Amino acid sequence: MSVKNEKQAFGQFDAALAHGFPMRPRDILEGVPAGKVSQYMRSYVRNGFASYETWGNQDWLVPHDPRLDVEQFHFIQSPRHLSALAYAHATRIFTQKDLFVAIAGDRPVDAEARKTAARLWHLDLVEQRSVGSDGEKYFGITSKGRKLFEVAGEYHVPRFADRGDSADLAKFHAVLDLEPIRDP
Repeated sequence: MSVKNEKQAFGQFDAALAHGFPMRPRDILEGVPAGKVSQYMRSYVRNGFASYETWGNQDWLVPHDPRLDVEQFHFIQSPRHLSALAYAHATRIFTQKDLFVAIAGDRPVDAEARKTAARLWHLDLVEQRSVGSDGEKYFGITSKGRKLFEVAGEYHVPRFADRGDSADLAKFHAVLDLEPIRDP
């Protein structure tokens, strides 16, 4: 379906944002010139249907009362971040060293594993629970982390009428780094 006017663009924005997740206007209105996409997005926001944020040098439409903020939304796009959160959710109590090893998987613990763990703490998804007699610190998932894990399990990439499944798959692997693509 090609977008010929603002009403059609608004309909596609409404459909894409119905699930409560932020979306890139360019992904919603594929094939529409960037200037027009920007014009439609600004008009949509001015009419009070959504708000927008800039993240990673790109505009994102954010529905009112979103299920996730844009930072949390980007967090769940990373399989590595999501698997770290899954480890925290499944393990319940763990040491910092255990978390690093779980994130690194079969590779040695590196700066990337430490950055991923730091991101969990930065977003308040894990917190320190106790200190053992040997001085070892124990951590656990927070209620915010549990909620994000549950919402991430419900996240679906919306399908758009003007693209086929193979285009969705290629586009979202490239843009959002999702694996696997979850079908709505």
